[in-house]
Amino acid sequence: MTKDHGMFTPGLPSDEVQRFLKENPVANWEESLVYLMDKYPQVKKEGVQWVVEGGAAVRLHNPHRQTPNDVDIISMNFKMKEEFSNSKRFDIKTLQDWFNLRDLEYTQETGDLLLSNTQFIDFRGKPLLLLNPIALVVSKTISTHRHALHRPEDKVDIELLSVNPQLVSTLTQQITRRK
Repeated sequence: MTKDHGMFTPGLPSDEVQRFLKENPVANWEESLVYLMDKYPQVKKEGVQWVVEGGAAVRLHNPHRQTPNDVDIISMNFKMKEEFSNSKRFDIKTLQDWFNLRDLEYTQETGDLLLSNTQFIDFRGKPLLLLNPIALVVSKTISTHRHALHRPEDKVDIELLSVNPQLVSTLTQQITRRK
């Protein structure tokens, strides 16, 4: 028996997200990101709600990056993650998930370090908050459970971001408390 969680069924995207996916079956990653920005404010009075990471963030920092398959998001609330569950065009994880996928201990301090110096860019005339290039390189260099060996595109992304290796090393040391 499935427990009703209000607007969504666990394991499925919310009705709102399903409607978007049905009405826009071939929406690319940019159109999907616009939808996300329109429906879910990135910043509220409580603070940052979500940031773009992964391939979409790399592409937004460097347009020479290959077209991403989806929009990777770090969300500060579990409800947003559940609303986009199994939606394929959106890969939304909580901050704690980001650390767990890399077998790292999550604390408020390590989460704050990862999100420090996030950057606003102009995306289609609106401000959009991205993980900064240093944090993106750290994300791509720390092995995940699913990708113990780095994917070839990760190496390309790291080169495209072209950040100071010492800064990457420093952030990596600060956030890598192994479980």
